[in-house]
Amino acid sequence: MNRNIDIDKGIPIPCNTRNFYVAWLSFITPIHKMTPQVVRIAAEFLRHRDILKSKILDEVVLVKEIQAKEIREQIMSDCGVTLSTFRVAVNKLKKAQFLKDGRINPKMIPNLADGQTKFNLLLMFDINNG
Repeated sequence: MNRNIDIDKGIPIPCNTRNFYVAWLSFITPIHKMTPQVVRIAAEFLRHRDILKSKILDEVVLVKEIQAKEIREQIMSDCGVTLSTFRVAVNKLKKAQFLKDGRINPKMIPNLADGQTKFNLLLMFDINNG
């Protein structure tokens, strides 16, 4: 199906590679319904995945590496949370379907190419007044 889409509003969102993932997950909050603290932890998972994906081409190895103790400790440090808080957050990530079948849900991963400096997210509101 090929539909012409008119864009009614464009709003630039300034960010860097560290806070892009927080912004991304914040915009899709109606889909996942995670709290801000859980969003920060999820964003760190995405950021680490992005860093590692250029070095690790095998998806199975990439999934294992993201779950490694060193990555977990770095995420806890970056987010300022304890191990128990992190574990609760991981359970919430599973409940929100961010983590699915032992890996990050592909629907939650923005398709950023290496070196990409712009990412467009199109929201389409289908308004039904019936």
